[in-house]
Amino acid sequence: ARMVVSRVVRCMKRNKKKLLLLAAAAAAYIGGRYLMKRVSQITDRKTVSQRQTWKLKEHFESNRKTSNSTVISLLPTLKDALYAQLNAEAITAELRNRPSNKLSLWENLKTISFARVVVGVVSCSMLVAYMRVQLSILGAAMFRDLHRPPGEELGAPPDVQKTFLSNVQYFLQDGVVGVASCTKKATEAVLAELSLKHQMSSQDMVQLLTLVGSTMTADTPSGGGSLGACMVQYLTPRESLLQLEGEEEEAGHSSCVAYLLAATRDVLDSNDFATVLDGLIIQGFAELHKGLCDVYHSAAQASSTLPLAKIIPLVTDHSQVLFSPTFIQVLLGNKGLQRLSENIYEAFSEGTVL
Repeated sequence: ARMVVSRVVRCMKRNKKKLLLLAAAAAAYIGGRYLMKRVSQITDRKTVSQRQTWKLKEHFESNRKTSNSTVISLLPTLKDALYAQLNAEAITAELRNRPSNKLSLWENLKTISFARVVVGVVSCSMLVAYMRVQLSILGAAMFRDLHRPPGEELGAPPDVQKTFLSNVQYFLQDGVVGVASCTKKATEAVLAELSLKHQMSSQDMVQLLTLVGSTMTADTPSGGGSLGACMVQYLTPRESLLQLEGEEEEAGHSSCVAYLLAATRDVLDSNDFATVLDGLIIQGFAELHKGLCDVYHSAAQASSTLPLAKIIPLVTDHSQVLFSPTFIQVLLGNKGLQRLSENIYEAFSEGTVL
């Protein structure tokens, strides 16, 4: 046994360099295989992550298109609701019959015509912002559902989606009444001292509309803030969450609806939403001013001013433009709105859209 050990030792001493090289080669081989395995694992995880991000971006873009088409489909409903509150056509029809109260009807038409274009801009901006928030939250919840383990409860099944989206009906029915009333009151205050013979330039007309918006802000319960922040109160009723929780309890998905509504309320109450809504309103007024100035100059021709009585029909007719897809597309392309919806999608889907 000693002789065998002695021979092995002598052999190792004679081949020391060869053995070291062999050991180094073996270590390098094993280390290389391990490194390759780790690189493969990291690459696979990165590929899965990239694929997930791509799917989220694709889902987000589809959701954005759905939101845009939904807003456009709701425009006739919004227009009918506003025109019912500010019915210039009925007054115009009365004036054609040369009634004895002609002057009071003209005064009423004066208020309604200007109020209608202002409320058109504000309400369209509100609808665009609200639907983008709702559908971004819902879209993110649906994206999570696509990747839930089998058997796990869905966060946004079809019946929950329907109940959640029906919440916009409050704005289209009750909220619009509040916005129209607030706007009409502010318009009356601004125009009260202006006679129908008052001469106005196009710039005077624009300043008048801007003043109505400022007066609306001061007249709301949360006066002193921005116009967007003041208008949020008309989007959803504060008690809607509790009502829907009770209504949905029997259906077994109250928690899902309550979660979506609470998430929506959190976004609507945020400074980010108020900022985006303000941006939409400002953009909408810019388009309104540009359109009205074009109409004004076409009617005035060489004259630098027009009497208020001649401006009223121009303003009345122009309100139709505010409910057209062309005007709405300008608002839908707002960059602030895009960033807000991206942030919502990322927060509620736990992914990255950017």
